[in-house]
Amino acid sequence: MALNIQSRLFARTASSSSHNGPLRVYNRSPEKTAPLVAAGSIALNSPAALAQQCSIVHVMMANDAAVLETITALLATPRPATLPQLVVLNHATVSPTCARTAHAMCTAKGAIFVPCPVMGRPERAKEAKLGAIVSGLDKAVLARVEPSIRCFSENVTDVGADIGAANAFKLVLNYHLPVGMEMITEAMCLMDKNGIDRKHLLAFYPFILSIALPGYASVIASSSFHQGMSVANGIKDVDLILGLGRDSGVKLKYAEVARERLVKALERGRGDLDWAVMATVIREENGVETGLKGKL
Repeated sequence: MALNIQSRLFARTASSSSHNGPLRVYNRSPEKTAPLVAAGSIALNSPAALAQQCSIVHVMMANDAAVLETITALLATPRPATLPQLVVLNHATVSPTCARTAHAMCTAKGAIFVPCPVMGRPERAKEAKLGAIVSGLDKAVLARVEPSIRCFSENVTDVGADIGAANAFKLVLNYHLPVGMEMITEAMCLMDKNGIDRKHLLAFYPFILSIALPGYASVIASSSFHQGMSVANGIKDVDLILGLGRDSGVKLKYAEVARERLVKALERGRGDLDWAVMATVIREENGVETGLKGKL
């Protein structure tokens, strides 16, 4: 249900991989179903028709309200007794509260709700290489739905027993994207102002994104701050970056914030630790254990 660009692509992939007969599809704008029908799918004219003919329904709506409205329509439809228990998978990015509400609605009607947000751009959907995230499922339910998820995802990650955890994790992942895009744009502005071709930055991103940042992520996750560049040297580097920004007329918001956290780490007696120890300042600001107990 709901055929945006991404869901149309993974519906096309699912259609070609279906082992249970033709894929049934529905969209409010029927013209979006035409390519899928041409590929062998069957277009239906309502959510009710899906509920009457399908035992597993994949939903990709725009927001929380649309997801709950759609699930209400699915659950209100009488189903043939010969059909297996209805399973509704939601792939949209919604709040954990929405997922819990949908779960309660489905449970009350004898159906199963599966939070299954997906990660990946449209080209990944076309190649069946999305990353799927699930939570709150028992093994039998996961075994039932995983084959259909694998039609468009190369992996399925179960993040725990809480039905809202999958959507919380998806939002955590999505948080990296706008922040990352803004930081990349600031960096490219520095490149432009200093007459350096952007292609050189792109060439270094595989190292930054695949090696440097995952390395620091491991340090932060394990609170292993005893090796690496010191806080003082980190402040020195950030000051140089900010100086380049001032000289170039480029405002570097994230560098300014990072410097504030590094200075606080220095003031709190953590100057000899790896500069990733700024993470402890952020943890303290958010009421999270620093991870330093017994390590200093």
